[in-house]
Amino acid sequence: MRTGKLFTANSKPMPSSTATSLIAGVLAIVLLALWLVPPASANSQQLTIGRDDRQLVSSGDWARETTLNDMQALGFDVVQVLVNWDQYAPNPTSRRKPRFNDKNAASYGTPKWGELDAAIRGIVARGMTPMLNPAGPAPKWASTRKKSRFYGRHPKLSLYSNFVKAIARRYNGSGNLPRVTWWGAWNEPNLGGWLQPQWRYSKALGKRIPRSPHLYRSIYKRTVSQVRRAGIKSAKFLVGDTGPLGSKRKTARSPVYPKTWWREFFCLDEKSRTLKGVHR
Repeated sequence: MRTGKLFTANSKPMPSSTATSLIAGVLAIVLLALWLVPPASANSQQLTIGRDDRQLVSSGDWARETTLNDMQALGFDVVQVLVNWDQYAPNPTSRRKPRFNDKNAASYGTPKWGELDAAIRGIVARGMTPMLNPAGPAPKWASTRKKSRFYGRHPKLSLYSNFVKAIARRYNGSGNLPRVTWWGAWNEPNLGGWLQPQWRYSKALGKRIPRSPHLYRSIYKRTVSQVRRAGIKSAKFLVGDTGPLGSKRKTARSPVYPKTWWREFFCLDEKSRTLKGVHR
């Protein structure tokens, strides 16, 4: 194409004046269409959820306050914050569990709680709702696979329950911190980067089947139980929070497609009927 010329399908040049008129006409049609289309508006029942863990709890006061101001200006209803277990746990790379009360946040001895406190207070002060997600990676001493380089993806569920209890007690509203009533459990449990094993071999069925949905069901139930035991009876819970990935491979680390993952989580077959007999 030459400067000042437009070419049609048969490559014959179009005069500049005609081209200019054509462009002006197209622009007029586009502008008219934009003017006629009504602005999109969210349903009053829909919620917008924002999340930026690094800015909120790992980058200092200025980053946190700036990020929260931006979220407020964008109109977020809920702000989700992951509470990554290994960032709060003492001696997270030790194979032996330190001697401390892991059901009490004050015993963890980390300044991370102060950063999380400030984030929760800042969310509430701006009229938004905080949501806390106790999540991995697990510290090595709380892993069922301590010798694996992916030890953080294999949480020991009894110790995970204690971690959730510590968080829930801190934010149950009994002290001088806000009461948190929105909760999640783990993060993207269908991805091997967060939870393993994703798949396992079933001798009964003679094939590899998803394992992570069943692991996650236990994680979710323990989260709900500990939050309610902490006195937050009216708590709401986000279940699943799966990642948008999957793989045809069926290894311990291969992601499970969300559709397959949810079927397994609810114990349904490929036609969404309740499974009967051996299916794990």
